Amino acid sequence: METILIIGRTLLLVWLLLFPQMLGLALYFRLRRLPSWVSRTLAALAPAVVYFFIAIPFWFAGMKEAELRGEYVCGLAVMAGVTIVFMGSVLELFIGVIVQTVLSRRSRVSEVKS
Repeated sequence: METILIIGRTLLLVWLLLFPQMLGLALYFRLRRLPSWVSRTLAALAPAVVYFFIAIPFWFAGMKEAELRGEYVCGLAVMAGVTIVFMGSVLELFIGVIVQTVLSRRSRVSEVKS
């Protein structure tokens, strides 16, 4: 039973990191008719914003459950949750910029070959 719980939480963490990136890519392809810098900027910023709003309910719901079981007695867990949400948003922003840079270079190479 413990193994299933660990696998489920790992899949949730992977989903929390991959879903915003896929949404950023979909947003980029949806906004391609706009100027290139606008679509790339919005697509690079979108994963960080989406992660911020998705991660908060997940992390703090887990903390609320632990608090109801009596596992937390101080506010350090809340501070850790805030740090995880902040660092995850920064990571998503960093990865989003990398993805958009790679996408930009690939589209330039394909335009030169045409």
